[in-house]
Amino acid sequence: MSSLYARARALVFHQVNAEARATGLSAVNHLFMLTVLFAVAVQICETEPLLAVPYHRWFRVADLVVGVLFCADLLLRIWAAGEAERFRGLRGRIRFLLQPRVIIDAMAVLPFVASPWIGFLDANDLAFLRLVTAVEILLNSRLGRLSAALGAMRYAVMSRREELLIGLVLALAVMVAAAVGLYLVEGSVQPEAFGSIPRALWWSLETLTTVGYGDVFPHTVLGKLLAGLFALAGIGIVAIPTGILAAAFGDAFRAEKSAPPSVSMKPGMRTRVAGSVPADKEKL
Repeated sequence: MSSLYARARALVFHQVNAEARATGLSAVNHLFMLTVLFAVAVQICETEPLLAVPYHRWFRVADLVVGVLFCADLLLRIWAAGEAERFRGLRGRIRFLLQPRVIIDAMAVLPFVASPWIGFLDANDLAFLRLVTAVEILLNSRLGRLSAALGAMRYAVMSRREELLIGLVLALAVMVAAAVGLYLVEGSVQPEAFGSIPRALWWSLETLTTVGYGDVFPHTVLGKLLAGLFALAGIGIVAIPTGILAAAFGDAFRAEKSAPPSVSMKPGMRTRVAGSVPADKEKL
């Protein structure tokens, strides 16, 4: 019996964990992906009264099926987690349950479990959270060229995280400066739009992101002058992360093509291109 139990748990572990497989997705992974997409589609359609009212019974059936499948997936992964060395025993299971992915999955299942007792919850109110798990499965699975492309993109973002953080801080600083400037100039003219810095932040956000809805705009000459300057600054703010990511993606894909198959890129590594400074001279 113990041998059969161990084989069953090992089989379930390899079916529910994409990273445990040599290549591709298992049948359970495919079923999970389809269930997530179906649950999100049902949740979207339920917000339309023309569909929700006449097909209410079918939506309830769909919620029940999705909820049962989500609960089964979560319970199977908790049961099979012991196949991994670090998740064995009581402490290992607790460590597994405290993972962000498992917490998100538990939150997605909570409305289904609690809806009979909590009236304001529908069975799959948080089903869209399972999209996080679906994306993680795709990232951890080995899908040949698709996995290589995903790995290169992840590497590109992580290798330039400091520059992206600086760009974000700069964008926030300019956005606050724009809000303060228009608050001082336009606050007395348009108190409903610029009467406080928090109110002016909406204008600065849509201006610096070059959206420009047109619902709020300055009336004074000085306000229009400042708005024009901050609008030009917004173009540069948007271009900074775009240029950083474009260069990082180019480096990542070149490194992926030139690296031997056995060498994997790590997020902390900097890609070296032809003509760059050698490693032993960087410290000089």
